[in-house]
Amino acid sequence: MRIIRDPKRLNPCVLVLGMFDGVHRGHQALLMRGDELAQEMVYPLAVCTFQPHPLHVLAPEKEPVMLTKAAVMQSFGVDGLCVTTFTRARANQSPEDFMAELVEVYAPVVIVCGFNFTFGAGGKGNGQMLKEYGKKHGFRTVIVPEVVIGGETVSSTRIRRLLAQGDMHEVNNLLGRGYSIAGRVEEGKQVGRTIGFPTANITSPMAISRMPHFFCSCKFMPFMPLPPQK
Repeated sequence: MRIIRDPKRLNPCVLVLGMFDGVHRGHQALLMRGDELAQEMVYPLAVCTFQPHPLHVLAPEKEPVMLTKAAVMQSFGVDGLCVTTFTRARANQSPEDFMAELVEVYAPVVIVCGFNFTFGAGGKGNGQMLKEYGKKHGFRTVIVPEVVIGGETVSSTRIRRLLAQGDMHEVNNLLGRGYSIAGRVEEGKQVGRTIGFPTANITSPMAISRMPHFFCSCKFMPFMPLPPQK
């Protein structure tokens, strides 16, 4: 899987749109539908997502703690993870300009999005608008319905709430895998040598100290920075 930052022009593809914050079971439904279409039509599967979270630009005081994203994508057949920088200009972009940019950059044969996906200034664009635009610009739009577990829609907000409550069983159920964090190991106060087992100080955007109780296991990997896009 290639990670492409602010892509300029790609070959025709099946394109999946979304934030994919956590790549939970709802997101997985999008990716699996996209993968089915890509294999059926023999096109690569690309994902267009955004960084930072839109609220970082629009309402920083409301910006959520992001869950993991990139590391999970490859297992769902994604060929290219395209990370678009979310800026104030992007936030003010009209829905029409956003859709025109999708056509110019991705040349999509099919666009897959979630039932609640919105885009453009004020979130005025939606899946139905993509459907109408696609009829005139040569792509089909597939809108994937919500995934409901335990009588409630699976969402990143719900998972963050459960994390804060320490309900790891339900977190893992909604994620469809064991919850994990990733980050660099940094030098700490060297407490581990005094308590009989090693510890690690991991810098991560997810503050696990917010959880009331937890157990964790760690897998250490060498840090490999992404090469700059050419």
